[in-house]
Amino acid sequence: MSTPTGSEHEITLDAAPETLWPVLKDVATVVRCLPGASLAGPPTANPVRLDMTVAIGPMRARFEGAANVTFDDRQRTATIDGSGHDARSRSTSHGRIELSLRPSEPAGSIVHLRLHYTLRGPLAQFSRGAVVDAVVEQILERFAANLASAATGKNTEPQSPLGALGLVANAFRRWLRRWTRNVES
Repeated sequence: MSTPTGSEHEITLDAAPETLWPVLKDVATVVRCLPGASLAGPPTANPVRLDMTVAIGPMRARFEGAANVTFDDRQRTATIDGSGHDARSRSTSHGRIELSLRPSEPAGSIVHLRLHYTLRGPLAQFSRGAVVDAVVEQILERFAANLASAATGKNTEPQSPLGALGLVANAFRRWLRRWTRNVES
């Protein structure tokens, strides 16, 4: 079974592009900011070797893989092409992240992310709309907060993978926002 998926996201941060771009180019810092990710080799290697652990309830997958990373300093864009496998479930993934950085008012930045990935194997059955949306939204919320801390010079610690309780809380927050918007309308 194979499930191709894509989505676009924007993260607004209170850091100027001139401050944020060097942080985004620091692979070790970006990996520390990403929940469940860890380097499995030197951050300057290309491809970069890394591991990504995702937990959804009792299901836990640990993808080992590699990614080619390219940067365009003039345009402030990056492309990450990677693939990995989870030995326990015999599932594989391939993904591409296209990132662009632009200024926002007042003196902040917008990070635009375009995500594309394919998941094959037993875990592909879990990569359905609402579940993936909740996982991606929670990962991006934590990533944005950690990235903002890194841009201000604060140390970032490796982030633990996401768990079921966080997904439930996130789903409740999304429902509550929709409900309050409907009530206000």
